[in-house]
Amino acid sequence: MFFLGAFIAIPILVIGVGLWRRGLVSWWLLVRVGVVAVLSATYLSLWANYLTLAQVWLYYSEFTLGLRVAYLPLEEYLFLMLYVLLAALGGLWIWQYFYPGDFD
Repeated sequence: MFFLGAFIAIPILVIGVGLWRRGLVSWWLLVRVGVVAVLSATYLSLWANYLTLAQVWLYYSEFTLGLRVAYLPLEEYLFLMLYVLLAALGGLWIWQYFYPGDFD
């Protein structure tokens, strides 16, 4: 959980607040990114569950919270959704930096 907080949630907050203050993020954009995050997490979790079942990936109980959905720990689902959100906000931040005319 430390990894999710330190390396994904904090950058999401910093980039999100910066974009929000510039008026580049709307609720509608967040809804669309949320839908993409859920869809991609669903697709990726199918593969992750299969690879865990086939014992290609292992999740040790002492390193997770112990809450599992199918074969994956809860943290893996959170990671998949938050990573997509971070990638979307980071892409938007980079886009507005190099192509500011698109946001006028």
